[in-house]
Amino acid sequence: MLIDRSVALALALRVWQFLAGGLSLWVVSQFFTPELQGFYYTFSGLLSIQTFFDLGLTGILTFVASHEWAAARDETQEAHLMARQRLGELVIRTRRWYGMCAVAFAGTAALVGAWFFSGADAENVEWLFPWLSAVVLASLSLWLAPSIGILEGCNYVATVNAYRLAQAVFGNIAVWCVILLGGGLWAVAVSAAVRLGVEGVLVLHRFAPFWASLLSARDERAAAPFSWKRELLPLQWRIAVQSIAAWFALQAYTPIIFKYHGAVVGGQMGMTWTAITTIQLAAYAWTQTRIPEMGRLISEGRAEESRRFLRRLMAATLSVYVLASSAFLLLILLLGQYVPAIASRVLDPFTVLLFEIGMGLTLVVYVLGVYVRAHKTDPFLRIGVSTSLLMGLLVWWLGAEIGPRGAALAHIGVTGLLLLPACVVIFRRTGVHR
Repeated sequence: MLIDRSVALALALRVWQFLAGGLSLWVVSQFFTPELQGFYYTFSGLLSIQTFFDLGLTGILTFVASHEWAAARDETQEAHLMARQRLGELVIRTRRWYGMCAVAFAGTAALVGAWFFSGADAENVEWLFPWLSAVVLASLSLWLAPSIGILEGCNYVATVNAYRLAQAVFGNIAVWCVILLGGGLWAVAVSAAVRLGVEGVLVLHRFAPFWASLLSARDERAAAPFSWKRELLPLQWRIAVQSIAAWFALQAYTPIIFKYHGAVVGGQMGMTWTAITTIQLAAYAWTQTRIPEMGRLISEGRAEESRRFLRRLMAATLSVYVLASSAFLLLILLLGQYVPAIASRVLDPFTVLLFEIGMGLTLVVYVLGVYVRAHKTDPFLRIGVSTSLLMGLLVWWLGAEIGPRGAALAHIGVTGLLLLPACVVIFRRTGVHR
């Protein structure tokens, strides 16, 4: 069954984000100047440098926890207590690590933002204190990230998705209220505050007994034989390098366009990119929410069943993406015909289509990568890093010289001609698909 409660909640989240995104487009276009819109979306683009401090660990924790949870939840197995001990050790170590990462992120992001926005061409935009507030709140959310990844690996996906849905609903409402009241860029800080509040309730209140049970199991004997060096680091450093490289390939669009073509075009790029990535995430929900089940099938040696499962997930994921991206393109065409004032706040339809094609190709890579990494291996390091760096350079060059359309062409070219074919070859040669 491809749709259960966890998937339904994830889909509800993506549907809400898509619908709320349409309303946000209208609100921003009505109450923000084109320059302020550019700052608004570039804030989000720069906050995504969390990638440099997360280092891909949150996603890995979901895979690792799913393997441990398969034994930890079955009290008839001898490995039950050991698995719970190992999970407890994982919680302690990742919280310590992310505490240091959160501090480093806060200091770095504050300085990068100050340097980046101080040279912008809109002197009357008040950005400093909203930016610093958003950075501090985002750093606290970063500290909570590993706990959420572990919860998903322990198959609490439905509960996590329920909180994410609440976070999205309350966050959007809060942002709209701030914008309507003239709060400007404080909307970004308020959004970060709502996210932190909901995540804090989830991790520190809702699952407090769960963490206590894991930590008490850890204390009953000597520390479980969990080795970060042997079990996390071999996968983490590979994904960390790829994640950092991928930031330049997938997250730098709005800051680059903002820097070289001004706040107005940067705002168009930011609004368009936000909508397309929301669509991609909606489609990816079919795969992302089934990671624990995929990890369980693989850990139990049910290879053929796991491969059939992948084929169904791929078909569902791509079908949703094609339908939703087509609907978004149609919406832009209709806005251009009947509401040109709003249509002028996004990129032209042909450039949007180019970005949708590129993100569709990227989605296929994501699904293949999830399945391979569920085997606790990551053979994508060289191709992932090389193509991401190449794409980043081309996006920077063509984006600066031509604008958003040049960046879109760079994305399609590198993904379609190099990354996707190489990933298919790796996928087959690893023996995962045969």
